[in-house]
Amino acid sequence: MSVLPEPLVIAIVLGTFGLLFVRRIGLYPLSRSITAAVGAVVVILSGALSPSAAFASIDTGTILLLFGMLAHVEALAQSGFYDWAATQLVKRTGTPRRLTLGALGLAAVMSTVALNDATVILLTPVLIQAVRDTDLDPVPPLVAVVLGANIGSLATPLGNPQNAYILSHSPLTTVEFVRILGPVAGLGLVIAGVMLFPLTESRAFSIELPAPDLDRAWALSSGGVLLLTVVLLAALPDVNPGVIAASMGVLHIAWLQLFRRVPGNEILGRIDWDIIVLFVGIFVLVGGLEGTVLVRTLETFTVRVYPEDATAGTA
Repeated sequence: MSVLPEPLVIAIVLGTFGLLFVRRIGLYPLSRSITAAVGAVVVILSGALSPSAAFASIDTGTILLLFGMLAHVEALAQSGFYDWAATQLVKRTGTPRRLTLGALGLAAVMSTVALNDATVILLTPVLIQAVRDTDLDPVPPLVAVVLGANIGSLATPLGNPQNAYILSHSPLTTVEFVRILGPVAGLGLVIAGVMLFPLTESRAFSIELPAPDLDRAWALSSGGVLLLTVVLLAALPDVNPGVIAASMGVLHIAWLQLFRRVPGNEILGRIDWDIIVLFVGIFVLVGGLEGTVLVRTLETFTVRVYPEDATAGTA
């Protein structure tokens, strides 16, 4: 039983969620992952959630899927593929307008099979470097990367952790998920393109960029493993997606270690573990709200707004 009053527990959880949007308080920087983790620890120490209940609240399927996709992305990134793709985009577009729309499309495509956060982080430095020594406005292509990554990630369960969670807790298969949300993402891209079009210029530009350091054999093999993971997710709907993604991620690292002689710890050491810590903390925080008046109120509201869903759930 919680040693803290229920309203205080709710305030701790909601306050922690609010702090996730704050990057700094005065002189003190805040990390989203640490903020979520500290909030989760406080919830457990308060007695609102026992250690066993905290472990049970963590959706292991989602965490495993996150790990697997992060491993794939990092392996592909170390081959130089992302730098190569962004460099090719800049070289082949030729005008600010085509660069912006190309960045929108490239980010969208990449984020369908990789996390949107990783897509933005990996593409942004190359685009900034490309326009640094020119008179091009960097804002439109960078905004396009953010929009494209978020819109593209909507289309598949691999694009963001929220989609992975929905897939693991719904009767949808990977194919059904894409069939339903793919058109929505496509419409979103069209709308984003229309909005960005008048904000860019059609004048020609020329930029000399150094050739990226691309290991083609590595990039092809890593891209193949990533595509195989997607195929397995579609072909094995009865297998937990997290198990498939994590297993393929481990095999991917082992493949590079065996055939490319890349130590596995080089891949593991560069994985963005912050994302995994963040979502573990969020799962525990949400678990701390179970049974509170806030959750009961939301459940009552859901029943009133969607009575047919509540009826179906009790049938």
